[in-house]
Formats: sequence, structure tokens, C-alpha cells
Amino acid sequence: MGKKKEARLAAAAAMPIVPPPLVEATVPDEPAQTAELEVHIGRHAALRLRLRLTPAGIGAIAGLVSGILLSAAVVVHAARRDERRDPLPPF
Repeated sequence: MGKKKEARLAAAAAMPIVPPPLVEATVPDEPAQTAELEVHIGRHAALRLRLRLTPAGIGAIAGLVSGILLSAAVVVHAARRDERRDPLPPF
């Protein structure tokens, strides 16, 4: 093997497979909303829930819920429109 080829192979082996990120991702210090819920069912079963949400998380949840409600409204509207056009025959 030539010296140039050996140098290229050595340089390629020293390179990281994944390049470093251009910008470091940081989590801002946002105030978080917290909630705790504890439910006891009888003597032997219990459920404990702890929730922590940031303002960005609340916004994301609001976007998801509004998307679900809007899509459900479109489906209901389409179903009712077809029902008015072709009603079911009486039994």
C-alpha cells in the first residue's frame, strides 16, 4: 500500500461517524406546571400519577386536541351530508 493511501485510511478511521451538531440544544428554564393524583381502589390497588408540563408542552397538547376536534367535526359533517342526500329507507 502506498503512503498516501495509508494516510487517507488513517484519517478516515479517525473521523467521527456522526458529525457534531451545529448548534447545541438547550432546554430553557421554563416554569413547569405540576400535578399529582393518587387513587385507591379497595385495599390492595392504588394508582399514583405525577404530571409535569411546561408552557411549550401545554401549547403542543392544545394543538393536538384542536386538530382532533376539527377532524371529528369534518367527519360528522360529511356523514350528515350524505345522510341528507340519500336517507335510509323506512323499515
